[in-house]
Amino acid sequence: MHSERDQAFRESETLKWGAIKRFANRLLIVANAAETLLPFIPDRVRNQSGRHLDPKRATAEDRVRNLLLGGSGGWIAEVKDMDDWVPLDPKELGVPDEMEDKSRDIAEHILKRYYDEDAQYLADFKAGSAAEPNT
Repeated sequence: MHSERDQAFRESETLKWGAIKRFANRLLIVANAAETLLPFIPDRVRNQSGRHLDPKRATAEDRVRNLLLGGSGGWIAEVKDMDDWVPLDPKELGVPDEMEDKSRDIAEHILKRYYDEDAQYLADFKAGSAAEPNT
């Protein structure tokens, strides 16, 4: 029973963090798109030249429109491993030492209820995800 619950938990966490990763990638792309448009925001003193007069503005508008319609806008976001990564020392940053585990054993009938709820949650989540189109 524990392995089924652990598997359900792993699957739900994998789905959750995959969704967060997709959202973060899209947010990064949207931020880049917004930054591309900043030079074309009209000021109050004089207006920017029209789309037909400024090819850079036309390109920026086309890329952002493509992004808003579900395309990539010509941007890509990716996370790469760093070869020269140096871990931070948590003690230097004020993180306290881990406390001794003082957890108590949980009664079997309570564990079963948690496992059943987790399994039902995962089943509902998968059913809802299957109904949504992939974006």
